[in-house]
Amino acid sequence: MRDRRPVPIGARRRNFVAAALALLLAGLFASLGQLPWVQNLEAETIRWRYLARGPLEPGPQTVLLEIDEATLAALGRWPVPRDRLADVIAWLDEAGASAIVFDLLFLERQSPYGQAVAQQLEALFKRLRSEDPEAARLIAGLLETSRPDRAFRTAIAQAETVVLPFAFEFSPQPSEPAAPHAVRQNAYRSYVRPAGADAGQAPRALGLNAPPEELAQAAAGLGPVNGFLAGDGALRHAPAVITFGEEHYPALSVEALRIHLGLPRDAVSLRFGESLELGPISVPLDAASRIGVNYLGPSGSFPRHSLAAVLSGEAAPQSFNGRIVIVGGRAAGTGETFATPYTQNLPSAEFHATAIDNMLHGRVLRAGPAVQAADISAIVLAGLAAGLVGGALPMGGALLLGLGLIAGWAAIAFFAFTASGWMLSGAAPAVAVLAGLTWARAARAVDERARRRRFERERRNLSRYFSPQIAEALAGRDEPYSLEREQMAAVMFVDIRGFTAMAEGLPPEDAIALLRRFHAQVEETVFAEGGTLDKYLGDGAMATFGVPEARGDDALAALRAARRLSEAITADNAGDETMEIGIGLHHGPVLMGNVGAERRLEFTVVGDTVNVASRLEALTKELGVRVVASDALVSRARATADEAGANAAPDDPRLLAALRRLPERRLRGRRQSMDLWTLD
Repeated sequence: MRDRRPVPIGARRRNFVAAALALLLAGLFASLGQLPWVQNLEAETIRWRYLARGPLEPGPQTVLLEIDEATLAALGRWPVPRDRLADVIAWLDEAGASAIVFDLLFLERQSPYGQAVAQQLEALFKRLRSEDPEAARLIAGLLETSRPDRAFRTAIAQAETVVLPFAFEFSPQPSEPAAPHAVRQNAYRSYVRPAGADAGQAPRALGLNAPPEELAQAAAGLGPVNGFLAGDGALRHAPAVITFGEEHYPALSVEALRIHLGLPRDAVSLRFGESLELGPISVPLDAASRIGVNYLGPSGSFPRHSLAAVLSGEAAPQSFNGRIVIVGGRAAGTGETFATPYTQNLPSAEFHATAIDNMLHGRVLRAGPAVQAADISAIVLAGLAAGLVGGALPMGGALLLGLGLIAGWAAIAFFAFTASGWMLSGAAPAVAVLAGLTWARAARAVDERARRRRFERERRNLSRYFSPQIAEALAGRDEPYSLEREQMAAVMFVDIRGFTAMAEGLPPEDAIALLRRFHAQVEETVFAEGGTLDKYLGDGAMATFGVPEARGDDALAALRAARRLSEAITADNAGDETMEIGIGLHHGPVLMGNVGAERRLEFTVVGDTVNVASRLEALTKELGVRVVASDALVSRARATADEAGANAAPDDPRLLAALRRLPERRLRGRRQSMDLWTLD
């Protein structure tokens, strides 16, 4: 028998290349972390760490005052009138709140007449100043005395603990506007650029959206609310500083903590890329001068109160005494939400509360030079171990080695995360292990090349009978295909109506030609939409979308295929014989796998979803339509199109618009009736 063992590679050469690979990966550590797939893997390792650790109890210093559905119902409008917010500030000040922080932007003056009417009155005032000074004076008085901003401004100034937000712009502006004086007063007065720290890594803004000057002047502090999402869309950091012009500005959470601690601005200092000092509190920063936010749990981890309870006098003052109160939105449309390891919709007010709590209680995540040194050491050691040892082990042993190295590093990363807040990289050392094992297994390349050649030969043979997806799966296995599992898929049944009667009037060769033409059209349309042609059923066929692997748009693909096939049949009905078809579509769970014996296996799908699709096809003749689709399939198709948004296929909106609801029916064998649709 021919010896098929891999050709050995010299141990000296293999060790040299393994060491060089490990050092190369360590040198590319920063660039490696920018790759999208590495970022996604890193995001998963972070999420696992949070879930394994579990929620933490927040400190008692921070509470949320939320504009929830009850608030909107009580007020009957959005945004909240500022004279009512003035009442809230006065009440919180009386209750003893140490800081009142708004997570609501106030970028324009508010008028009870509405913005358009107020602008018209102001324009009329300017025109009448010279023509009719007395009328202009009356209009000015009317505008001034009726502004909710007046009461709001007065309440802010009297409380002396209110922090208002503003927002920076980072897209190119026609010209970089100067920051108002009230905003510039909030810039850091003490900051240091240590040797080796690049202050340019801090975000640099190109524009500014600030509240009206009179509101900004009345506030005890101002801070930007900008957040910067990671590559996977999650919010993991709060910027300790944002640069605008020649000034450097602390974030909203930093200003809130300063007011709570009663610190003057001179008592707050920044060391770019190292730390933020707020009196007795030292906050570690990463190289980009960001605060690593350590999420405590899902939404609702902090004490919450409804703004409606304060307005109605039902809230307990002691719940706010000595606390930082963050006023923000929770009702839909009242504020932004962000993805975290615990939830997909954390309100921004709760994000600021988390950052404040982290700084107060020393929970900020660390990603400084010591963490980076540990990451690089792990990359080198793990890559070397995988590359040097993995090549000397059989495949099973090499895989166990790789899993052991990855699991060991995962345990170290989890312990460092829970014990000291070190956010070690979970992905980069794992990538180094995989790279080392890949090199180690290169010594067995002869066997792998032979397997690939056999795979290509078998795939070419199988593609004559099976769809490309099934051929690919069958050819890649050394034993009969046995991928048995249940998953969601779309099923399509199509049948020629009255084919028996049609065939009786045709010569046998013409009937066979008609069937072949029909089968070719089915095959072309199904494969064009990424489907699998399960089987031909005489004068019909069964196809699936999402088998053997779901793609996410399987319901939409089934609708596209039905429309494409219907159009092809219409275009083909130009001869003496007129072919009419019926198509049934359903989406749901199917059980897929092999049926038959070892020598004659047939890959197919079975289940209730298949039965329903078959009965929907039979219903097309009774309803006098070509296509009958279940509501489950249509709902899934519409959800897929909504998720795709601007990335949806150009024809999908027109396809979905062509759907017409049919009278609901109860199918044979089912107790409940079904909502049905057809394609016009």
